[in-house]
Amino acid sequence: MPTDLSDIKKIFSIPSNVYFEFIHIKDVVTALINAVGKNKAVRKILLVGGGKKLCIQYKKFVDDLFFLSGHKLPKSNKFSSKPYLTECFGTKESQNILKYQRHSYKDFLLEMKEQTKNKKVKFLTGL
Repeated sequence: MPTDLSDIKKIFSIPSNVYFEFIHIKDVVTALINAVGKNKAVRKILLVGGGKKLCIQYKKFVDDLFFLSGHKLPKSNKFSSKPYLTECFGTKESQNILKYQRHSYKDFLLEMKEQTKNKKVKFLTGL
């Protein structure tokens, strides 16, 4: 997590209206483990992501993090208006080969909620 104000401001360097594909860290680990010894994965570049259900708007993601950390939600005008390249992509092939998409965005939020319970998260204190 960012620790100084310059790192925190990077959160706002991405426009609020772009979409990106979220993936739970546990699913990344599963994909990597499942790739070992998989002949179908040899010499392939597989896109690993959360899938269509985890294509979310950046503002929602940031709002969720602020809310869970006990901070006021940032206004859309705090975010950059400069173009930023991010996108959701097809993960059907990687999922068929690696069988890794097991966790939802809600799983992530529930885990974050548990970790931040009764705490004001310090990574945003510079705002």
